[in-house]
Amino acid sequence: MKKLIGIAGVLLGTTILLKTVKGVDYGDWCPKGKSLGKDIYVEGIVDYEGKNWCKIVVRTPYSTTEIYYTPDGSGEKVVNYKEGKKRAEIEIIDKKVFLRLFDRRGSVVEEIKSREQF
Repeated sequence: MKKLIGIAGVLLGTTILLKTVKGVDYGDWCPKGKSLGKDIYVEGIVDYEGKNWCKIVVRTPYSTTEIYYTPDGSGEKVVNYKEGKKRAEIEIIDKKVFLRLFDRRGSVVEEIKSREQF
């Protein structure tokens, strides 16, 4: 449970960062190569499930977090990696939230889905 709370805290902080980054007006919804801080940069537009997503990468000595968002706000995704393995993921698509936690091998050990749209 303690680990779950720690991972959720990291992802919540990253989600808040995402909201802050999206609020900055660069004149471009995904300015490739733009540095947003010492360890934060915009990697650029990537294709995921037939949609264009902006990918932002946050690197720390302990983990790497990838943040994805669509220009129309229809999707947001935050993925946390530790030692090269996916450890946690939050996905907001079509007003539903999904939280997935992974073990050290990268297998899903828990998945939580919102019951209602928000």
